Amino acid sequence: GGGSTSTSTSSTELWVPGSNEEQQTNDDDRSKKVDHKRVQYQAQNNARKATIQNRSVPPLRPNVVNMLAEEMPHLEFVTNGGILSLDDLKSRVHDGNHVSGGMVGRAVINHPSSFARADALWESNTEQQHQRKPSRHDILSEYIAYCRREEARVLSHGIEHVQRLCKPLVAVPFNLFAGEEGHDAFQRRIRKLVRRRERHHASKILYAAMMEVPQSTRDQPVDDCVEFANMKQYDFSKRAGPLQRRIW
Repeated sequence: GGGSTSTSTSSTELWVPGSNEEQQTNDDDRSKKVDHKRVQYQAQNNARKATIQNRSVPPLRPNVVNMLAEEMPHLEFVTNGGILSLDDLKSRVHDGNHVSGGMVGRAVINHPSSFARADALWESNTEQQHQRKPSRHDILSEYIAYCRREEARVLSHGIEHVQRLCKPLVAVPFNLFAGEEGHDAFQRRIRKLVRRRERHHASKILYAAMMEVPQSTRDQPVDDCVEFANMKQYDFSKRAGPLQRRIW
């Protein structure tokens, strides 16, 4: 006799979009609240840690630059990495080797005044070496005038461009008064006002911050400064980015 045909559900059954299982999964995902700010903060924090770690991997080998410069004197070599002071720079670049120059990054950002005497490294005229350097007030006033010109230049493209330019501009002189009286008040004022950059432009923020610094500190020559090694150190978490007490 004729046998009946039975249909069984296979474990390899074709999945069809819009099935009940998919709908249930989507409903569950939508019910979970995602803290986007927290996720972004974690991503930024991980990126900072990676940036700091990459600055010491591989380890610095300045002697390799010296050997390359000696073997290929027809090329110019610039040493880079681990230069924290003018003394470090002079130990890397001198008449005894063929290195033509040195590149300094974070050390200048952390304590720009300590490199104000850099011109003396190549100035042969002793009279020029002993000329009085401009004061921090003169330098910051000139930089504020530059900020005003930049703000006027980008204003024609929209006020949002001026606001976007604010933080990079104020970050440049952030450590100008490092180690001097009024340094903390200067930085606190900048940090407070930069959060309101929709109302305050960089030039106004820097002028307001400068007024927090005593006149005697502002009038000091820029090369009259406390050495970085003698400055009070704080045990901050290591961070990369602008508006930090110390850039690692």
